[in-house]
Amino acid sequence: MNEFEETVSYRFAAFCVKVLRISARRCYEEIGRRNEKEMSLSLLCENALDYLITEKKYFGVSHHFSVNGYLVEIRDDNIGEAIKQLDKIYQDILLLYYFLGFTNKEISEICDCSLRTVIRRKEQALKLMRKALEE
Repeated sequence: MNEFEETVSYRFAAFCVKVLRISARRCYEEIGRRNEKEMSLSLLCENALDYLITEKKYFGVSHHFSVNGYLVEIRDDNIGEAIKQLDKIYQDILLLYYFLGFTNKEISEICDCSLRTVIRRKEQALKLMRKALEE
């Protein structure tokens, strides 16, 4: 490398360092501005969080189902009516799986039936619901 290329290389390195320093300073300044104006939600007390949280309320019809000691509220009228038309065992399986988050194995233990039976009944219930919703 000749003297000219070496000079250009040093100048470019100095330029890169300068750009990085300016960028870092701008980042620190931006973080400082944010810290002055913003607060982490984890630092808020529970009362302040309750004030910030809102729950969407629907003024339409809601359907309530009781399954295995849990109360499930369905706010969509079409889905609620479709579930109401199902037999109790189909209702229980769908509500436990889709609304309460139980696994197929847990549902089979609750309903005292095989895992394959739960899966088959869930599939049948979904077909019946689809048919009811299409009508």
